[in-house]
Amino acid sequence: MKSPEQARLFMAFAWIVIFFVIEDPVRSQTINDAGMWNTLTVEKDLSKKVNLYGETEFRLKENYSRPDLLYFEAGAKYKLCKGFRLGLSYRFTGKQNDEKYYWMGFRFGHRLMLDLHYHYLWRQFIFSWRGRFQGGMKYIYSSDKGQVPDWEFRDRIEIRYILNRIEPFFNTEINYQFTDPRAPEANFSFYKTRASIGACFRINKYNSIELAFLLQKTWNIDIPSNQYILNIHYTLSLPRKK
Repeated sequence: MKSPEQARLFMAFAWIVIFFVIEDPVRSQTINDAGMWNTLTVEKDLSKKVNLYGETEFRLKENYSRPDLLYFEAGAKYKLCKGFRLGLSYRFTGKQNDEKYYWMGFRFGHRLMLDLHYHYLWRQFIFSWRGRFQGGMKYIYSSDKGQVPDWEFRDRIEIRYILNRIEPFFNTEINYQFTDPRAPEANFSFYKTRASIGACFRINKYNSIELAFLLQKTWNIDIPSNQYILNIHYTLSLPRKK
């Protein structure tokens, strides 16, 4: 099979999976919104096994008309063996408060994340998986429960197709919540899925841009929602000193 035919089959498969993952049979009870996520990542390999990175993201909601969230993240990844990496990161978040306005209208939170990554290369395809265990505190200065941590596990898979400097990809993720005092109705259940389709454009060895369309669905919570998101992600990879 020729490469263009493989790429078309890959994209068709991704759209079919998105439809079945995100389709919501109870649309009348669900909030629908369009948003935009703008992400900047700077990373550097300290050695063949250790990678450090910093990341920031600014999100818009309500049809791109209002700020939603701003976060700053820093972390490290360590290569365990062929195909496997372990990651540890911290995120500071400011989320728009729709009810009361605190400092600059944001409520603040902290999050720690422990990741296990696996990837496998087969011909022109990269198959990858990430399991993430995370815990955090939300709205620590604006809620009585703000300093009580929440815990959840996120399971994510991705298929990426290598085509010269362009890499089409599809990924999907599901979240399982252990406990969250701010949303106890979803404790010990799945409550969120994400499905994304897009492409990574490698400008050169150190610069790349990803453009993607992401669908996010939440359920098992008081106000379920479907979000239709445009994601623009720029990555700068700093050269490693020899």
